[in-house]
Amino acid sequence: MTKEEVNKILENHRHWFNADVEGWEGMRATNLQNADLRDVDLSNAFLVEADFSGANLESANLSGADLTEANLSNTILTKANFTNADLTWADLSGADLTETNFTNADLEDSNLQGAIVKDTNFYKADLSETILEDAEEV
Repeated sequence: MTKEEVNKILENHRHWFNADVEGWEGMRATNLQNADLRDVDLSNAFLVEADFSGANLESANLSGADLTEANLSNTILTKANFTNADLTWADLSGADLTETNFTNADLEDSNLQGAIVKDTNFYKADLSETILEDAEEV
């Protein structure tokens, strides 16, 4: 997925969330399901209630996708792959992280309050200062 395509999805998703343009009903970021987003820059992205189920945000090197300070609250991230991704200061509150892979991901200072973490893989993930209050394994 090109940077331009990702930027257009982000722009449309914000319109969907704000319901501020004609045709906003069809602008929700659901076309990120199973998307190949390796090494993409989503820092500071607004993706509240988006659907990333099955998306690949990993990287072969140690600097994966950049999601620093991204707002992913109430987002569907089931079975997504965030290996080596940077989620520092990301808001994942209320997100569905069922079977999501965060191997080697940096989740420092992120917010997972109220997230669903059933069968979630945090192997070697940096969870220092991460808010895990009310995270549940349902």
